[in-house]
Amino acid sequence: MGRHNDINACKKRLRFFTLLLLQSSFLVSVLLLPIKSWASEKTIVEPSLEAERESFQLAYNALQVRDKETYLDQYAKLGAYPLKHYLEALELLQRIQSLPKAHIRQFLKRHNETAIANDVRHHWLETLRKRDKWQDYLIDYKTSEASTKQQCYYQLARIKHSSEDKNDAILDAIKLWSVGRSQPKECDQLFSILIQGSHITENIAWERYIKSILNRQYQLSRYLLRFIADPDHRKLAVKLYRIYHHKSAVTDHGLFTNNELQSNSVEIHEALSYGLRRLAKEDASKTLEHFNAYKKMHYFSAEQISGIVAALVKGFYFQNQPKTADLYLIENTTLTNSELLEWRARQSIQSGNWGATLFWIKNMPIDLKNKQVWKYWDQRSKNLSEQKMDGSKISSSATQENYNHLSLERSFYGFLSSQWLGIEGSMNHTKSTQDLQELSKIEKLPGMTITRELLHHKQYLSARRAWNQTTKKFNKTEWVLAAHLCKKWKWHNGAITSMIRAAYWDDIELRFPVLFESEFEEYSKLNEIPKHWLIALVRQESAFYTRASSPAGAKGLMQLMPSTARAVARKNLVHYKGSDDLYDPEKNIALGSLYFREMLNRFNNNRILAIASYNAGPNRVKQWTKVTAGTLPFDAWIEAIPFEETRNYVQNVLVFSAIYAKKFGIYEQMISEQEKMQRL
Repeated sequence: MGRHNDINACKKRLRFFTLLLLQSSFLVSVLLLPIKSWASEKTIVEPSLEAERESFQLAYNALQVRDKETYLDQYAKLGAYPLKHYLEALELLQRIQSLPKAHIRQFLKRHNETAIANDVRHHWLETLRKRDKWQDYLIDYKTSEASTKQQCYYQLARIKHSSEDKNDAILDAIKLWSVGRSQPKECDQLFSILIQGSHITENIAWERYIKSILNRQYQLSRYLLRFIADPDHRKLAVKLYRIYHHKSAVTDHGLFTNNELQSNSVEIHEALSYGLRRLAKEDASKTLEHFNAYKKMHYFSAEQISGIVAALVKGFYFQNQPKTADLYLIENTTLTNSELLEWRARQSIQSGNWGATLFWIKNMPIDLKNKQVWKYWDQRSKNLSEQKMDGSKISSSATQENYNHLSLERSFYGFLSSQWLGIEGSMNHTKSTQDLQELSKIEKLPGMTITRELLHHKQYLSARRAWNQTTKKFNKTEWVLAAHLCKKWKWHNGAITSMIRAAYWDDIELRFPVLFESEFEEYSKLNEIPKHWLIALVRQESAFYTRASSPAGAKGLMQLMPSTARAVARKNLVHYKGSDDLYDPEKNIALGSLYFREMLNRFNNNRILAIASYNAGPNRVKQWTKVTAGTLPFDAWIEAIPFEETRNYVQNVLVFSAIYAKKFGIYEQMISEQEKMQRL
């Protein structure tokens, strides 16, 4: 997403300095100060860490109000404080228009591996570009940190201002042009040079056309036709476009000539595969006829065949031909992937056909059959079949072997198995070990001390960036140590994500902390929602990261959309100023718990449906319950959720709820007796 200007960009990339960047009066006056850094005017002493933290904050505050004397005085007290270079970076960013390049380069050299140096470099390059200082741009450019826009500017500079690099620059520029998507408009000048210099050959243009059509970038595909002069290429381009754009085109078996098939086999068969998959959604019977005809004269890859078979099976099934779908799947089981067998088994679960569920599980390969989900449903389907036959509870003849194995697991299926056996769920807590010497080494890494201090000053975005920079090459042991370090700093989101990176699942204390307990206590009572239900939601939604923001725009601990938060606040007379309020933990918990209460009310206090609606929306959940019409046991309804994300979400929240109940000393099973009895 483009930056509106340098200040807005700095606001996005440097939240730590947001307030200062907004003070335009300071910006104007600070540019008039001497080129020499203020901080170089004082002798540095070595104070205690707490004193350094206080001095840093005072120095930072002084910069905001252009209090040079206080700033110099406090900066001199910083000693070797880890965030000292952040103040230097702030000075550079504010005076970047007037400072000599040697000053900037010295900072970049000294702090090359820090996240803040990347910000300085970005804005320095933008300054050089706007001044047409292309020789300097070439010197200070760093490939590993460059955006696509800056890559284009760099190649442009090489072509225009570096005669010895010009040929290599043209080749690198062609690589930027040749991707299967549109590039930023900042690349237009570079691409114009390529076009005007006749560097975009027929073959280069054709390769990009193929990439664009495979990516369904049809507008780009149409644009690229102007670079394709060869009559054969142009004819083939039009044919490929027809396949992707018109459903009926794939029914023309003679669309492609033998010469076209020989020279562009991969591209043509990928197009035909796409066309057949799309046609199968409307008419599976017709598609199967065409597929059989194509197979006689075309060679499709295993992946393409698997995709077509899956589309045909689903097409037959949803076009009210389930027997045909099943027969075709059985005949072609070896040609498809495990996802299709899992999908078919879930369709049987959704229809309450336990015999069919057992049949499809039996036909799964051994590694798939041994997954927890299918071990559980193998056992559960047998028990439900017996219930259906004698109309009673599970008969004594039903073997519980799978339940016994699964009950040892701390998981959704493990906890359910424990419930059916009438025993307590296994928490399997295994405390992770830490070598204190190795922990000390990790803690002393410069990036770690920077992260720690940024966290102390509540600069979470900057802390996360410094953390990512430092940990990008960590191994499993180092990630576990990092998690312990995060716990020591009370940065529990960091501990949770570190244990995920380590794939260490059994340290319950590190993975499931209890935070904001007083807020959860208050709003659970106000909304009559058990506290551990709300905490489980937060653990799933944000892992306790107060500044969490999703690509869709959900914000804060309980990941509320601003529009949802506004509606909930208005309905419940809660003061709400805007989306930034959602980063306040108490306000987010207040609104999130109200919204969850609303979902509970909407679905007759059914927690499973409320959790699903919190993730997928109440309208979708209403549609799903309409399909099942109150006929399914609770676990079958969850398993039949068509969205994998929502299915996993519901299972996770239920498991997390059980874990937190245990931590709070609440004895209850994951699913209440009432929830077990209710049909959905």
